[in-house]
Amino acid sequence: AVVSTQSTGDSNVTLTHKIARACKEMEVPCFIHMSHINADINSPSHFLKTKALSEEVVLHELPQSAIIIRTSDCFHAHDRFTHYLARINAVAKLIERGRTPIYKKGLATYKQPVFATDVFRAMTNIIMMNDRDRERLYQFIGPRNYSLHEFMTSITNITSRPYRPVTGRYNQLWNTIIGSESYIRYQKTTDIPTPGLPGLEDVGIAPTHFEDKALHWLRSYRIFWQVWDPVDGQKSSVYGNVMGTGEFL
Repeated sequence: AVVSTQSTGDSNVTLTHKIARACKEMEVPCFIHMSHINADINSPSHFLKTKALSEEVVLHELPQSAIIIRTSDCFHAHDRFTHYLARINAVAKLIERGRTPIYKKGLATYKQPVFATDVFRAMTNIIMMNDRDRERLYQFIGPRNYSLHEFMTSITNITSRPYRPVTGRYNQLWNTIIGSESYIRYQKTTDIPTPGLPGLEDVGIAPTHFEDKALHWLRSYRIFWQVWDPVDGQKSSVYGNVMGTGEFL
């Protein structure tokens, strides 16, 4: 998707600045700001660039009371991350036979996605802490570091769809020309955690594995007769038809 840079900047920077300033005037004792582990002022992703700027404005207004939580890309039933990856594979219908254009076949990018519910629970635990026990910077990431190829394999194992990664040079060129935010964030940007920062375990949360939760929403990308597993848990032999009708995109 092509995201408006103006709306992203307004949301991540301008609005955040206004809220932080209002909290400063009201002498709010604790302000939790959500950021991203790849937030970088020099990032080609406008989202990640504005996340870095938002950290700066929050710390400028609330240097003593601000708590910044950096997360990796979250997975949950209504996320953009896993739905985007499942969708680019789901459009590979009869002719393509699972041919999926992925940046450098998924071998150059690494992701460590985190379950959104784990993040919310961790935030609740932080809120319930005494202020003297709180850190000022947290980093919430998932339990496994995947190459993008490994993560796509996990997704397609759940969706029961064929997956054959290809470089897709024309696809890469087109996404670069239009400045696709999803392509830059989800295919080209590797998660780079900062060593030593407190994480989920430090606030009493055991990180959830992607494969333990994703079936609940990724099953909608299966062909309609594959949405529900048979009683014995095996795939049906009728999956030989890869027309791909019946998914909820």
